Amino acid sequence: MDFYAVLDQVVDLLRTRGRVSYRALKEHFGLDDDRLDALRTELLYAHAGTVSEDGQGLVWTAGHGGERRQLTMFFCDLVGSTTLASRFDPEEWREIMGAYYETCGKVIARFDGHIAQYLGDGLLVYLVIPAHTRMTYSVPSAPASGSSRPSGNSTPCWANGTASHWPSGWGAIPAWWWSVRR
Repeated sequence: MDFYAVLDQVVDLLRTRGRVSYRALKEHFGLDDDRLDALRTELLYAHAGTVSEDGQGLVWTAGHGGERRQLTMFFCDLVGSTTLASRFDPEEWREIMGAYYETCGKVIARFDGHIAQYLGDGLLVYLVIPAHTRMTYSVPSAPASGSSRPSGNSTPCWANGTASHWPSGWGAIPAWWWSVRR
């Protein structure tokens, strides 16, 4: 896991728990003393005013004013991975999966998402959407045809006040929709 992925997870941990000991950070993330010191220094610099030290660890000191949010959860996996994995040596497959996880992580982070769990070749992802964006999605399940474009039979969907239509039977937001909308 790269430095900033660990940093983001530590920030989430601090927000959730309020405080985390250095010993727990070393244990949980497998950090050596140098990496822990770099992480501590970056947290205290990048989150000045929201993170402080108490001698044994880090403390989240930001206010807890709160904001109403929607939580979007989705599962993402690599289609046909079992067949694909059989074509590679285990070492090569591990590199391929590492690149897949890294790419997914970058895209998810771009939308301020969080990978909650790695499940084989799948990812359980959380996206927290602030209430002021008013994004709602109405998406049924995936079509047998594997179509990637809307067709005549559709369900309305609103995103940031713009009407769109989902073909009846879709279970995931298609990549083309994100690229068109973003």
